[in-house]
Amino acid sequence: MIAALQRATRSIARTALAGAAILPAAWNGSQVLAQPGGSVDAAGGPVAVLSFINLSRDSADEWVGVGIAESLASELSRAGIASRRTETASLPRATEVGLGAPDALVETGRALGAPWIVTGAWQRTADRLRVTARVFETGTGAEVDAATVDGAFDDLFDLQDRIAAQLRDAFGPDARAVAEVVGGFDAEDPFSRRLQRRIDHNSVDTASARFGFAPPATLPFGDEAYRDLYAACVARLPGQPQPVDWRPFQAAGRLLYEGPWLAERYAAVGGFVVANAADCHPVTRAVI
Repeated sequence: MIAALQRATRSIARTALAGAAILPAAWNGSQVLAQPGGSVDAAGGPVAVLSFINLSRDSADEWVGVGIAESLASELSRAGIASRRTETASLPRATEVGLGAPDALVETGRALGAPWIVTGAWQRTADRLRVTARVFETGTGAEVDAATVDGAFDDLFDLQDRIAAQLRDAFGPDARAVAEVVGGFDAEDPFSRRLQRRIDHNSVDTASARFGFAPPATLPFGDEAYRDLYAACVARLPGQPQPVDWRPFQAAGRLLYEGPWLAERYAAVGGFVVANAADCHPVTRAVI
C-alpha cells in the first residue's frame, strides 16, 4: 500500500491532502476548524447537498438547515461544481447517511445519481451557532473532507460562506486518484485484499440468512441490564442466530491491552506520557 501511494503521489501534480490547521483554544469571534483536508473530483456528476440536521430540536429553527444546504449548493455551483440540494426527509436511510454509514451512502448516492454527498448538522446554544459539514464519496462511502464553523447566530450568512469556502477549496481533481489507490488492491502489499461486493440488505433472504453472535451468558458485561439489552438486540436481528466462541476475541484483546504489545507502546511513547500526562487522553493514559 505504501508503495502504491508513493506511485500515486508522483503521478498527480499537487498534493491532495493538506495538513490540519492548528488554532488557538480560546474562542475569539468566529473560528473555522478543519480536519485534515482532502480534495474531491466532482467531474463525475452532481454533488448532492442534503439539508443539514437540526441538533437543537427547536422546530422554529428548521429553516436554518435547509438554508445552509441551499446556500452551499448555490455557492458550489457558482464555483463550477455542479450541485443540488436534496431534502433529507425524502431519503429512506437519511439518519444512516447523516451518521456516515458506508452502505447507506453508497445506496443513496446510487439512487440520487450523485458520486458525492455533502451532509451536515447544526446546533444553536443561546446566541452561538455551530455548523459541521462532511463530504462523502459514494462509490465507497468514505469521508474525504469535513469542516466545522463556530460563530454568532446573527452571523449565520457569514458562517454559511465560510463553510462553502472550506468545501469549495476541497473540490479538486486529485482525490479520486488517491481514493482509488488507497481502496484498491496492491499486489506489492502482502496484506492487501480485493474488496468484496457490498451486501444489498434488501436482497437478503432473512429466513435462511445466518449471523454469528456471542451468547450473552458468556460475555463479561459486569451489568445485567447491559446483558439484557444485548440479548434483546440479538433477538431483533433478522435471520438465524448462530452462537460463536468469543474467547479468541477476548485473547486478542488481552494481547492488545495486557500483553507485550502494551509494553511496546510504553517503550515507544511512555516517556512522553509521563512527561506530558495532562496532554494525553485519560483512557490512553490509563492504558499506557
